[in-house]
Amino acid sequence: MQSMAALPARATRGAAPSGRLAASTAAGSSGASVRPFPGKGAMRGDLALARAEKRVIERIFFPDVFNGAADRVIVNNGLLKLEETLVLVESVERLEHCFKALDLFVKHLDNCAGKDISDWHHRKKYYRRLCQQALRFQGGADVVFAIFGNLERFRVAPYFAKETIADLGAQGVHPKLLLRIAELTKLQRGPGDKGVQHAYKAVVDVTGARDTDLDRSVLALAKAELRA
Repeated sequence: MQSMAALPARATRGAAPSGRLAASTAAGSSGASVRPFPGKGAMRGDLALARAEKRVIERIFFPDVFNGAADRVIVNNGLLKLEETLVLVESVERLEHCFKALDLFVKHLDNCAGKDISDWHHRKKYYRRLCQQALRFQGGADVVFAIFGNLERFRVAPYFAKETIADLGAQGVHPKLLLRIAELTKLQRGPGDKGVQHAYKAVVDVTGARDTDLDRSVLALAKAELRA
């Protein structure tokens, strides 16, 4: 398997825990329900996330999770499990762990070759969370660029760039990093792609709302791309 170190599109330098459980708790205490009748798939995802966060609180170390997953996925050509992957991402403690996680994600997808893959709903959660985690470390932008520089390899859906730009932008990530996500998406999918247009619109929304000097310079570039 090609090492993630060899992936293209590693560039400039540039985390908040999931608020999903907190939002669910708040809704429950007020008597409201965000999703009164969740489907079985959504319920399984919620339970897996809750178990994953509980295990991280109980101090699970990255090597413990990684070694067990790697034995099944890399050695025996098996697949990742949702809860295991969420715990893996939550337990990263340095940049090296982020790239090891990416290696596992790629191998998981390789092992799915020829099969009907329907796990994007789950994969986008740990892609997004890994981006958040990676930006805690110096050079963490390289993890973000590894994903968005290899959209086909990671089997990324068209609107994921938009979602990630909005998510990272709300956390105060440098505007040039947000713009680079849109640029990488454009390089691979072409300027006429709807996902590319939405990515640049997300950059405009984020930088326009934050309105700092740096944001304004990136805002002008993103608007020029949309007019082109």
